[in-house]
Amino acid sequence: AARLLPWLEARTYASWSAEPEYHASSGPHGDGVKVFYGPLALESVKANEPILRPGGAIVKELTYANSESSIYGWSVYVRGTTAEGAASYYFYEIIKPSTVYGDAYGSTECTGCHADDSLLLSDPELVVE
Repeated sequence: AARLLPWLEARTYASWSAEPEYHASSGPHGDGVKVFYGPLALESVKANEPILRPGGAIVKELTYANSESSIYGWSVYVRGTTAEGAASYYFYEIIKPSTVYGDAYGSTECTGCHADDSLLLSDPELVVE
C-alpha cells in the first residue's frame, strides 16, 4: 500500500480505458466516481466475462463534484489469484489524506458489497478505448 498511494496520486492509471464521464456513485464510494480499467480488466469486460481475469485491476476515482479537480480518494481492486469469490481480490480504498479501508485480500470491509465476483465489473457499455 505504501507504493500504491504515490502511484494513484500521480494518476498513472489515467492512460487506461475508462468510463466516459464522472457520474453519481451507485454505492458507498463517494459522491461522484469514474472507473478506470487496467488491460486485463478491460479484456474481461470486452469478453463479457462475469469476473476479472487474474491480474486484472480497476481504479475508481472518488470525487466531490464529478471532476478530476475534486478527487479526494480512490478505490482499487485487483484480482490476484485464481481462487473464487472476493477472497481472490485485493481491496484498497483511501480517502485523502490517510483514511484507509481494506488494504487486504478479501477484506471484510469490502466484501459486504463485493462478496460476489460479478459485482466487481461495471456495465461494459460504459467502457471507452
